[in-house]
Amino acid sequence: MNQFCYYIIMKNNKIIYYIFVFMIFIIVLMIINILKYNILSIDKKIQNITWYRYNYNNGLYETLYLKNGTIEYFKPTSTNNTNSLDNCTKYSYNKKNSTLKLNCNKTIKVVAYDKDFLSIDFDGKNEKFFTNIEDSLNYEFEVYFQKSMPEYRKEKNQVTEINKINEEKLYEVLSDNEYSKIIFIGNRCTTVECTLILDIMEKWISTNQNIYYYDVNELNDNIIDYLNKNNNTTKYSYDYFDTSYPKVIVSQFNSIVDGYDIQCTGFNCGKYYKNEF
Repeated sequence: MNQFCYYIIMKNNKIIYYIFVFMIFIIVLMIINILKYNILSIDKKIQNITWYRYNYNNGLYETLYLKNGTIEYFKPTSTNNTNSLDNCTKYSYNKKNSTLKLNCNKTIKVVAYDKDFLSIDFDGKNEKFFTNIEDSLNYEFEVYFQKSMPEYRKEKNQVTEINKINEEKLYEVLSDNEYSKIIFIGNRCTTVECTLILDIMEKWISTNQNIYYYDVNELNDNIIDYLNKNNNTTKYSYDYFDTSYPKVIVSQFNSIVDGYDIQCTGFNCGKYYKNEF
Protein backbone atom coordinates (compact mmCIF):
# COMPACT_ATOMS: atom_id res chain seq x y z
CA MET A 1 0.00 0.00 0.00
CA ASN A 2 2.83 2.33 0.93
CA GLN A 3 4.65 1.53 -2.30
CA PHE A 4 1.54 2.25 -4.31
CA CYS A 5 1.07 5.61 -2.61
CA TYR A 6 4.71 6.42 -3.18
CA TYR A 7 4.29 5.54 -6.87
CA ILE A 8 1.25 7.78 -7.20
CA ILE A 9 3.01 10.69 -5.49
CA MET A 10 6.08 10.35 -7.69
CA LYS A 11 3.99 10.17 -10.82
CA ASN A 12 2.04 13.30 -9.83
CA ASN A 13 5.29 15.12 -9.09
CA LYS A 14 6.56 14.31 -12.57
CA ILE A 15 3.34 15.59 -14.10
CA ILE A 16 3.57 18.79 -12.05
CA TYR A 17 7.23 19.13 -13.05
CA TYR A 18 6.44 18.75 -16.76
CA ILE A 19 3.57 21.23 -16.49
CA PHE A 20 5.85 23.68 -14.71
CA VAL A 21 8.58 23.32 -17.38
CA PHE A 22 6.02 23.75 -20.14
CA MET A 23 4.65 26.90 -18.51
CA ILE A 24 8.16 28.34 -18.14
CA PHE A 25 8.79 27.60 -21.83
CA ILE A 26 5.60 29.39 -22.85
CA ILE A 27 6.41 32.38 -20.66
CA VAL A 28 9.93 32.62 -22.14
CA LEU A 29 8.51 32.54 -25.67
CA MET A 30 6.02 35.26 -24.78
CA ILE A 31 8.74 37.46 -23.31
CA ILE A 32 10.93 37.00 -26.40
CA ASN A 33 8.02 37.81 -28.66
CA ILE A 34 7.09 40.89 -26.64
CA LEU A 35 10.68 42.15 -26.71
CA LYS A 36 11.03 41.49 -30.43
CA TYR A 37 7.59 42.54 -31.71
CA ASN A 38 5.76 44.51 -29.10
CA ILE A 39 2.82 46.38 -30.62
CA LEU A 40 1.92 47.76 -27.20
CA SER A 41 5.26 49.55 -26.95
CA ILE A 42 4.29 52.04 -29.69
CA ASP A 43 3.65 55.36 -28.06
CA LYS A 44 -0.04 56.11 -27.67
CA LYS A 45 0.64 59.55 -29.18
CA ILE A 46 0.71 58.05 -32.67
CA GLN A 47 -2.10 55.52 -32.24
CA ASN A 48 -5.83 56.09 -32.81
CA ILE A 49 -5.05 59.24 -34.81
CA THR A 50 -5.55 60.00 -38.50
CA TRP A 51 -2.26 61.35 -39.87
CA TYR A 52 -2.27 63.42 -43.09
CA ARG A 53 0.34 63.95 -45.78
CA TYR A 54 -0.25 66.23 -48.78
CA ASN A 55 1.10 64.69 -52.00
CA TYR A 56 2.19 67.64 -54.12
CA ASN A 57 2.45 65.43 -57.22
CA ASN A 58 -1.29 64.79 -57.43
CA GLY A 59 -2.83 67.21 -54.93
CA LEU A 60 -4.37 64.41 -52.85
CA TYR A 61 -3.96 63.61 -49.17
CA GLU A 62 -2.46 60.37 -47.92
CA THR A 63 -3.69 59.12 -44.54
CA LEU A 64 -2.11 56.82 -41.97
CA TYR A 65 -3.94 55.25 -39.05
CA LEU A 66 -2.48 52.81 -36.48
CA LYS A 67 -4.37 50.91 -33.83
CA ASN A 68 -3.34 47.84 -31.80
CA GLY A 69 -1.49 46.00 -34.56
CA THR A 70 -3.72 47.13 -37.44
CA ILE A 71 -2.80 49.71 -40.06
CA GLU A 72 -4.73 51.76 -42.59
CA TYR A 73 -2.37 53.48 -45.03
CA PHE A 74 -4.36 55.16 -47.79
CA LYS A 75 -2.36 56.56 -50.74
CA PRO A 76 -4.85 57.80 -53.35
CA THR A 77 -3.68 58.38 -56.89
CA SER A 78 -4.95 60.74 -59.56
CA THR A 79 -6.34 57.87 -61.64
CA ASN A 80 -7.81 55.53 -59.04
CA ASN A 81 -7.77 54.70 -55.35
CA THR A 82 -5.72 51.49 -55.53
CA ASN A 83 -2.04 51.25 -54.69
CA SER A 84 0.62 48.86 -53.45
CA LEU A 85 -0.57 49.24 -49.85
CA ASP A 86 -4.09 47.97 -50.37
CA ASN A 87 -3.22 44.59 -48.83
CA CYS A 88 -1.37 46.07 -45.85
CA THR A 89 -3.75 45.65 -42.92
CA LYS A 90 -1.61 44.49 -39.99
CA TYR A 91 1.79 45.15 -38.51
CA SER A 92 4.19 43.88 -35.88
CA TYR A 93 6.46 46.33 -34.13
CA ASN A 94 10.18 45.94 -33.58
CA LYS A 95 10.86 48.14 -30.61
CA LYS A 96 14.65 47.90 -30.97
CA ASN A 97 14.79 49.62 -34.37
CA SER A 98 11.35 51.33 -34.29
CA THR A 99 10.18 49.45 -37.37
CA LEU A 100 6.70 48.36 -38.37
CA LYS A 101 6.72 45.11 -40.33
CA LEU A 102 3.57 45.00 -42.45
CA ASN A 103 1.78 41.86 -43.57
CA CYS A 104 2.41 42.81 -47.21
CA ASN A 105 6.20 42.40 -47.07
CA LYS A 106 6.83 46.11 -46.53
CA THR A 107 8.35 47.95 -43.59
CA ILE A 108 7.89 51.41 -42.11
CA LYS A 109 10.47 52.97 -39.82
CA VAL A 110 9.25 55.50 -37.28
CA VAL A 111 11.89 58.26 -37.31
CA ALA A 112 10.42 60.93 -35.06
CA TYR A 113 7.10 62.13 -33.70
CA ASP A 114 5.26 64.34 -31.27
CA LYS A 115 1.56 64.96 -30.65
CA ASP A 116 1.11 66.79 -33.98
CA PHE A 117 3.88 65.44 -36.21
CA LEU A 118 5.04 62.02 -37.45
CA SER A 119 8.10 61.29 -39.59
CA ILE A 120 8.54 57.86 -41.21
CA ASP A 121 10.86 56.21 -43.71
CA PHE A 122 8.94 54.22 -46.31
CA ASP A 123 9.98 52.84 -49.69
CA GLY A 124 13.28 54.69 -49.46
CA LYS A 125 11.63 58.06 -48.79
CA ASN A 126 11.22 60.14 -45.67
CA GLU A 127 7.60 61.24 -45.35
CA LYS A 128 6.11 63.74 -42.91
CA PHE A 129 2.57 63.40 -41.56
CA PHE A 130 0.52 65.84 -39.49
CA THR A 131 -2.66 65.67 -37.43
CA ASN A 132 -3.76 68.98 -38.97
CA ILE A 133 -4.43 68.70 -42.70
CA GLU A 134 -3.47 72.33 -43.36
CA ASP A 135 -0.14 71.89 -41.58
CA SER A 136 0.71 69.14 -44.05
CA LEU A 137 -0.06 71.36 -47.06
CA ASN A 138 1.93 74.26 -45.61
CA TYR A 139 4.92 72.03 -44.86
CA GLU A 140 5.05 70.51 -48.36
CA PHE A 141 4.60 73.96 -49.94
CA GLU A 142 7.53 75.42 -48.02
CA VAL A 143 9.77 72.48 -48.85
CA TYR A 144 8.84 72.64 -52.56
CA PHE A 145 9.04 76.42 -53.06
CA GLN A 146 11.57 77.20 -50.33
CA LYS A 147 9.21 79.78 -48.87
CA SER A 148 5.97 79.74 -46.91
CA MET A 149 2.64 80.48 -48.57
CA PRO A 150 2.36 83.93 -46.93
CA GLU A 151 5.88 84.73 -48.17
CA TYR A 152 5.00 83.45 -51.65
CA ARG A 153 1.86 85.60 -51.78
CA LYS A 154 3.68 88.68 -50.50
CA GLU A 155 6.34 88.27 -53.18
CA LYS A 156 3.88 87.85 -56.05
CA ASN A 157 0.83 89.77 -54.84
CA GLN A 158 1.75 92.82 -56.89
CA VAL A 159 0.38 91.03 -59.95
CA THR A 160 -3.17 91.42 -58.57
CA GLU A 161 -2.55 95.00 -57.44
CA ILE A 162 -1.33 96.05 -60.87
CA ASN A 163 -4.08 94.26 -62.78
CA LYS A 164 -7.02 94.87 -60.48
CA ILE A 165 -9.96 96.57 -62.16
CA ASN A 166 -13.08 98.31 -60.90
CA GLU A 167 -16.68 97.96 -62.07
CA GLU A 168 -16.36 100.54 -64.83
CA LYS A 169 -13.28 98.87 -66.27
CA LEU A 170 -14.96 95.47 -66.02
CA TYR A 171 -17.80 96.62 -68.31
CA GLU A 172 -15.25 98.04 -70.71
CA VAL A 173 -13.31 94.77 -70.90
CA LEU A 174 -16.46 92.68 -71.36
CA SER A 175 -17.70 94.90 -74.19
CA ASP A 176 -14.36 94.88 -76.01
CA ASN A 177 -13.63 92.73 -79.08
CA GLU A 178 -10.19 91.69 -77.83
CA TYR A 179 -9.46 88.37 -76.19
CA SER A 180 -9.28 88.98 -72.40
CA LYS A 181 -9.16 86.99 -69.20
CA ILE A 182 -10.65 88.13 -65.90
CA ILE A 183 -9.67 86.25 -62.73
CA PHE A 184 -12.17 86.35 -59.86
CA ILE A 185 -10.99 85.51 -56.34
CA GLY A 186 -13.21 85.70 -53.25
CA ASN A 187 -13.13 85.01 -49.52
CA ARG A 188 -14.05 81.35 -50.01
CA CYS A 189 -10.99 80.73 -52.17
CA THR A 190 -9.03 78.48 -49.79
CA THR A 191 -7.26 75.89 -51.96
CA VAL A 192 -3.57 76.04 -52.83
CA GLU A 193 -4.60 77.24 -56.31
CA CYS A 194 -5.63 80.54 -54.71
CA THR A 195 -1.92 81.09 -54.08
CA LEU A 196 -0.55 79.47 -57.25
CA ILE A 197 -2.86 81.62 -59.42
CA LEU A 198 -0.43 84.49 -58.83
CA ASP A 199 2.29 82.67 -60.76
CA ILE A 200 -0.17 81.70 -63.48
CA MET A 201 -1.19 85.33 -63.89
CA GLU A 202 2.48 86.33 -64.19
CA LYS A 203 2.91 83.79 -66.98
CA TRP A 204 -0.21 85.03 -68.78
CA ILE A 205 0.79 88.68 -68.53
CA SER A 206 4.16 87.90 -70.10
CA THR A 207 2.36 87.00 -73.35
CA ASN A 208 -0.78 89.13 -73.20
CA GLN A 209 -1.64 92.39 -71.46
CA ASN A 210 -5.40 91.71 -71.38
CA ILE A 211 -5.25 89.91 -68.05
CA TYR A 212 -7.32 91.35 -65.21
CA TYR A 213 -8.18 90.65 -61.59
CA TYR A 214 -11.54 91.39 -59.99
CA ASP A 215 -12.30 91.08 -56.28
CA VAL A 216 -15.43 88.97 -55.79
CA ASN A 217 -16.35 91.10 -52.76
CA GLU A 218 -16.96 94.00 -55.15
CA LEU A 219 -19.53 92.16 -57.26
CA ASN A 220 -23.09 93.47 -57.21
CA ASP A 221 -26.45 92.70 -58.80
CA ASN A 222 -25.82 95.05 -61.73
CA ILE A 223 -22.62 93.21 -62.65
CA ILE A 224 -24.30 89.81 -62.32
CA ASP A 225 -27.16 90.94 -64.56
CA TYR A 226 -24.73 92.29 -67.13
CA LEU A 227 -22.77 89.04 -67.16
CA ASN A 228 -25.93 87.01 -67.68
CA LYS A 229 -26.98 89.21 -70.61
CA ASN A 230 -23.67 88.55 -72.30
CA ASN A 231 -23.77 84.80 -71.86
CA ASN A 232 -26.19 82.16 -73.09
CA THR A 233 -24.78 79.01 -71.52
CA THR A 234 -24.13 79.74 -67.82
CA LYS A 235 -26.41 81.25 -65.18
CA TYR A 236 -24.15 83.51 -63.15
CA SER A 237 -24.62 84.27 -59.48
CA TYR A 238 -22.47 85.53 -56.64
CA ASP A 239 -21.85 81.92 -55.50
CA TYR A 240 -20.63 81.01 -58.97
CA PHE A 241 -17.65 83.32 -58.48
CA ASP A 242 -17.06 82.96 -54.75
CA THR A 243 -15.77 79.37 -54.65
CA SER A 244 -12.77 77.50 -53.23
CA TYR A 245 -10.95 77.88 -56.58
CA PRO A 246 -10.02 80.97 -58.63
CA LYS A 247 -12.59 81.56 -61.36
CA VAL A 248 -11.59 82.65 -64.88
CA ILE A 249 -13.93 84.34 -67.34
CA VAL A 250 -12.80 84.68 -70.96
CA SER A 251 -14.37 87.41 -73.07
CA GLN A 252 -14.09 88.29 -76.76
CA PHE A 253 -16.25 90.03 -79.37
CA ASN A 254 -18.46 91.63 -76.71
CA SER A 255 -19.45 88.30 -75.16
CA ILE A 256 -18.25 85.67 -72.68
CA VAL A 257 -16.74 82.78 -74.61
CA ASP A 258 -15.46 80.60 -71.77
CA GLY A 259 -15.34 80.18 -67.99
CA TYR A 260 -13.58 77.71 -65.73
CA ASP A 261 -11.95 77.08 -62.34
CA ILE A 262 -8.18 76.94 -61.92
CA GLN A 263 -7.43 73.42 -60.70
CA CYS A 264 -3.78 72.38 -60.75
CA THR A 265 -2.34 68.90 -60.27
CA GLY A 266 -0.78 69.32 -56.86
CA PHE A 267 1.74 72.13 -57.27
CA ASN A 268 1.96 71.60 -61.02
CA CYS A 269 -0.05 74.22 -62.89
CA GLY A 270 1.76 73.68 -66.19
CA LYS A 271 -1.43 73.01 -68.13
CA TYR A 272 -2.31 76.70 -67.69
CA TYR A 273 1.10 77.99 -68.77
CA LYS A 274 0.76 77.25 -72.46
CA ASN A 275 0.19 80.15 -74.81
CA GLU A 276 -3.58 80.38 -75.31
CA PHE A 277 -3.69 83.82 -76.92
